Amino acid sequence: IRMLREKIADLKVLMQEKSARKKELEGKKELIENLERKAKVLEKLVDKLGIFINVLKATQAELRENLIENINQAMAELWPKIYPYGDYKALKLRASDTYELVVKTGQRWQPIEGMLSGGERSAAALTLRIAFSLVLARNLSMLILDEPTHNLDERTVSVLSEMVKNVLPNLVEQIFLITHNKEMEKAASATLYLLDRDKDAHGITRVEMLSIKD
Repeated sequence: IRMLREKIADLKVLMQEKSARKKELEGKKELIENLERKAKVLEKLVDKLGIFINVLKATQAELRENLIENINQAMAELWPKIYPYGDYKALKLRASDTYELVVKTGQRWQPIEGMLSGGERSAAALTLRIAFSLVLARNLSMLILDEPTHNLDERTVSVLSEMVKNVLPNLVEQIFLITHNKEMEKAASATLYLLDRDKDAHGITRVEMLSIKD
């Protein structure tokens, strides 16, 4: 009888261990099931995120294409008014993995780097900046040109002056022109100010109104 009781006691201990093990396994099973459910939810989210990313990339590419197209249309109108020579017939922004400003020579488009002189590159950069301003701000009310004649030859400066006076006012309400070039005074169509300061004497800046044109 004593041996039977010991055997029964051992069986009870074993049953308790098995019961505890069963509960542990059931807990792990429930945990695994929860993880599987979460994994399925995450898989769906990843799929949706992938769709969103693809749509976003497509939208970004379309927006970039439209932006470049509009900028190039603006430059097509501006370039002949800024660059008075016929050797480079057109200017455009070419986009692939990078952005590149190119000019048309004959029937070919060539990068401006290494081909255009300093003055020609300045004219191209000015054209690009004005085009960006007009495209990105559809109702552009103010345009500030700070030393736009840098590196430009006399003829190009004269053409630029004519454009600032007669073309840009049709596109922009107000134009502020800052320059050291006397030729650009001809571009003034409103108020012309002369700012003068003796830098050597660290003097104050004197402002003089030179002319007011109707």
